[in-house]
Amino acid sequence: MANKAPTRLIILSRNQTRTTQDRMQELDLYRERRRTEMVRFFAAAGVTLVSCRLLMMKMVPPSVNKLVLRPISFMTNPALRAGVKPQNGKDIAAGLAYTTGITSGLIAMGLFGTCWNNDIVSASEFREWIRFDK
Repeated sequence: MANKAPTRLIILSRNQTRTTQDRMQELDLYRERRRTEMVRFFAAAGVTLVSCRLLMMKMVPPSVNKLVLRPISFMTNPALRAGVKPQNGKDIAAGLAYTTGITSGLIAMGLFGTCWNNDIVSASEFREWIRFDK
């Protein structure tokens, strides 16, 4: 038989009684809630960091050795002078997707960080917490 915690009663200030087993169950539920909140926050942080890294890889300028066209002093197109190739639809869509990932990750980090700080797990708890007419 496994070691069980003693079942003595804990007397609370409001004349309520709980056993230590009830208290241990509440503590386990509390730890699980906090773990859930932590995982959500760090998942949002991971999405943000991966999106930032992918966007920064897209923004690396081409090296000078890879330029096909050498800039001439009287050229008027600054993109050719800087060695930037014209954008196609794929590059623009990828940049938009990465930027959206960064923005949504930052918003999710703020939301989940607030929920982690205030011990909020469900949407109904968040609605109750956010109400202005408390």
